Amino acid sequence: MRKDPLERFLDSACRAVSSKNSVAFMDLISNDYVDRYGLTRGNIEEMIRRLFLSFDDIKVIIPGKTTSREQKLAGNIILEFKVVATYISQPQAQPGVDLSVYGNQRYYLVGGPTETGSMTLSLRKEGKQWRLLSVEHIDIGRPIPHYAP
Repeated sequence: MRKDPLERFLDSACRAVSSKNSVAFMDLISNDYVDRYGLTRGNIEEMIRRLFLSFDDIKVIIPGKTTSREQKLAGNIILEFKVVATYISQPQAQPGVDLSVYGNQRYYLVGGPTETGSMTLSLRKEGKQWRLLSVEHIDIGRPIPHYAP
């Protein structure tokens, strides 16, 4: 079955994150991006750059989307998701730091083993491609990131 354009947008975003391809990710963000938190396209670009530098592996898991046909037609997606990131490399030796605890540690940045985070994505069709215009109602699913099994 052929995916609708908004699902293709999500697939592209997940691929860009998992491959840590900031150019591909930023191509999905509208030049007009601004959200109610005051973030702009430039802020998103810096956040993504730091995220990709901070972790060796990042995986986005989307167990379900709760989006009606009307919302899709308006370019809105209510997304439930998890983000799991892994540190593979070890930091430089520092006095008093036990390096044996580093390496191959996984963290839930969004959601957890049994819970998901959620957000509402507002998209706009620009030319032939859907691009992210803003994000609202962000809930990371818990207060503090924790280890993943």
